[in-house]
Amino acid sequence: MARGTPLGGVWLLALCAALLGGCRAAALPEPASPAARLYAKRCGGCHRPYDPGTMTAAMWAVQVDAMAPRMRAAGTVPLSVVEREQILDYLRRHALSNSDSRSAPARPSLSVVPKPGGSAGGAKEQLPPTKPPA
Repeated sequence: MARGTPLGGVWLLALCAALLGGCRAAALPEPASPAARLYAKRCGGCHRPYDPGTMTAAMWAVQVDAMAPRMRAAGTVPLSVVEREQILDYLRRHALSNSDSRSAPARPSLSVVPKPGGSAGGAKEQLPPTKPPA
């Protein structure tokens, strides 16, 4: 097929539509609840509201707190104490649990191994041994 033909444009348009169709955000849990609506309004004003199941409750707490300075810098009023608690309660209810099967792939755990002849204060982090490539 020659470049610049009308049929080539149709294929490109169809490909773009198919790819963009898969980029739609998933529906939030309890979408009609006051907490979900508050989350979508306050957090979705700057970015899409992320699925609460993508992070643990502890990760959400860190993320929400990290947004306050960004909101101020953008000229947006940060969350009130009440809004913060309502949003965090909602995110915690639907957060990824440590035993959830949707969790990210396991990362190698770090272990603290004291240096020979040293104290625990002289410990260093070591990754567990890995298998050599086959």
